[in-house]
Amino acid sequence: DGTPSGAHKSFVSQAVAIKERFPGVKVGGPAVGTSASFGLQPDSEGKYPADGVALDWIRDFLKTIAKSSNESGIQLLDWFSWHAYTNCQTSAGGTDCTAENPNSMLGIATRMRELLVSEGFQDLPMVVSEHNSNFAVNGGNSFPGNVMGAAITAANLVGLTLAKEQMKINGAYIVNGIDGAFIPGNRNCLLYTSPSPRDQ
Repeated sequence: DGTPSGAHKSFVSQAVAIKERFPGVKVGGPAVGTSASFGLQPDSEGKYPADGVALDWIRDFLKTIAKSSNESGIQLLDWFSWHAYTNCQTSAGGTDCTAENPNSMLGIATRMRELLVSEGFQDLPMVVSEHNSNFAVNGGNSFPGNVMGAAITAANLVGLTLAKEQMKINGAYIVNGIDGAFIPGNRNCLLYTSPSPRDQ
C-alpha cells in the first residue's frame, strides 16, 4: 500500500513463504540508505537528529521482524543490510576514515550496530550491500574511478576488515555504477567471511 508498515508486512510475508518452502535459505535486508537526510549520519554540526525517516523506518522494521519471528517460530531475518557512499568527511571539513568519524564507513557501521542492539538484534550479522566513495564532491568531481576515491574506498575497506568480527560484518559490496552488487560472478565484493560465495 506504499506505507512503511505495508513494506514491512510485505517483507515478512515473503520471508515466511521463502523459509517455509526452503528452510535452509537465508533471507536478508532491507538495504537501507545511510545519508544525513535519513538521520543516520550527523548534520554539519555533528549532531544526530533525535528522529529521522530512516531511524523510524528501521526501528519499525526491526520491531515487525521480531514480533513476526516470535509469532511464526521462524527466524525471518538472517542479516541486516545497508549501503553507504562516503568520503569520510568530518564536520570540520577534513578527512577521517576511523570509527571516531560518524561519516566514515566504520562510523556508520557503529551506528547501525547500535540500532540493531537497541532493538534486540545484537547477534544479527550485517552486510554492506552497496558502498563506494561519494559520486560527486567539490563542485562535481567524481570520486569513483580516481585516485582519491580509490584511497578513500581502500581506507574504508581496511577499517571494515579490521572490525568485521566486532561489528559482525559478513560482506561489503562495492558498486561502481556499471554492474549490480549481486550479479552472479560479480568480483566486486571485497570483504567476505569464510567461506566466500566465490568458492562455492
